[in-house]
Amino acid sequence: MATILIPDYSFADEPGIEHDAAGPHTLLVHRARTADEIPDAIWTTIDALVCHHIMPMDRALAERARQVRIVVRTGVGYDHVDLKAWGEHGIPVCNVPDYGTTDIADFALALLLGLARGIVPYHQGLRADPVASWFHRIPSPTVRRLRGANCLVIGLGAIGMAFARRALALEMKVGFYDPYRPNAIGLGLGLTKFDRLEDGMAWADVASVHALLNRETRHLINGTVLAAAKPGLILINTARGGIVDLDALTAALDSGQVSGCGIDVLEQEPPDPAHPFLTGLTSGRYDGRVILTPHSAFNSPEAAFDMRSKAVLTARTFLETGRINNQVFPLD
Repeated sequence: MATILIPDYSFADEPGIEHDAAGPHTLLVHRARTADEIPDAIWTTIDALVCHHIMPMDRALAERARQVRIVVRTGVGYDHVDLKAWGEHGIPVCNVPDYGTTDIADFALALLLGLARGIVPYHQGLRADPVASWFHRIPSPTVRRLRGANCLVIGLGAIGMAFARRALALEMKVGFYDPYRPNAIGLGLGLTKFDRLEDGMAWADVASVHALLNRETRHLINGTVLAAAKPGLILINTARGGIVDLDALTAALDSGQVSGCGIDVLEQEPPDPAHPFLTGLTSGRYDGRVILTPHSAFNSPEAAFDMRSKAVLTARTFLETGRINNQVFPLD
């Protein structure tokens, strides 16, 4: 039987789901933050590595863990995994892209609806004074009718497509920006494809980010792109914080170019409370215009079970059959 290591287990409970998924194989679980916290005797004898998001899966670790035959990321994003380094050793890297597809799409839509219908300021007003606020229905600048509005999906992977379907159900006009998707995808789904992000942003009333974070997408949403956007844009990001330049977003909020945003992910997590975006939020300057949530779009009991079990099952399937599921590759 083989040995599977989870070096940076990050859940509060015990890894019973993972042990069940491992079946007859030995599962070793550590809550380490760095590779040096785990003895060399383990790194040199494990057959599979199932990582969370805490420990960098870098070149040094790829050199160290010479016995490893597969690396599986417990989740979708793999920006902390050096794909090139592991690939040079002939080790496939896989992820779990289908554990929370509908949960994240639902959450992105919830952020959009919360802003477009003014739900948060209405609730806050009634909580502060349920009588006086009952007839005080001055909406925030984000409130608008979604039917007929233009919605841009940035990144048309599984989650992006799930979000697009939800936007279509609200009778929005949906376009997408994804240079790796052929025009036929848009035709098949009834979506408008934009070859330039700036053109899509100039068209959109709402933009929702669903791309992976890599060297091409880091700060994809920057000052130049936001300056090209239609004034009054609502921006949603449930993908990766590094895709949105937070300084540029803050400036766009302050100028009114972006009327509001729903943000579940930040480049620095936990955030710096001194950043102008955070001070604008905590001071009340962005009341009714910003919804910030703690990287929770994926979160549901069902999604957590799928993520944890599917990650270990991906490693187990490879060890038992040689079949690789959901392999990811470097851009080069």
